[in-house]
Amino acid sequence: GHPSSYVCCITSELMRDPVFATDGHTYERAAIERWFQQHRTSPKTGRRLEDLSMYPNHTLRSMIADYRREQGLDELPPWTPPPLPTGPEEAQQQSPPAAAAPQRQPSRAVEPQPT
Repeated sequence: GHPSSYVCCITSELMRDPVFATDGHTYERAAIERWFQQHRTSPKTGRRLEDLSMYPNHTLRSMIADYRREQGLDELPPWTPPPLPTGPEEAQQQSPPAAAAPQRQPSRAVEPQPT
């Protein structure tokens, strides 16, 4: 079989477009997108996820591409970013976590006290 880190736990197949989910695990993009349409949990741990964001795992993808070449398997097409989300719900799922945003101090506006 293939190295387990190259195989998606949802599809049991060699990944073509591996993405990190916020549970810290990597999945095939299409498979985890389908999973998140039905569940708000990690397929690996079963824990509820508040954030359904996904990020490309470029390092793993290049390792899988090398492995496919060594094994004589069909090569992966060049990576292309997924289409941008359309709805507000999807946009929220695709936005990076707050920690990745530039840190700005909130303005300290003083609310006038009611008299």
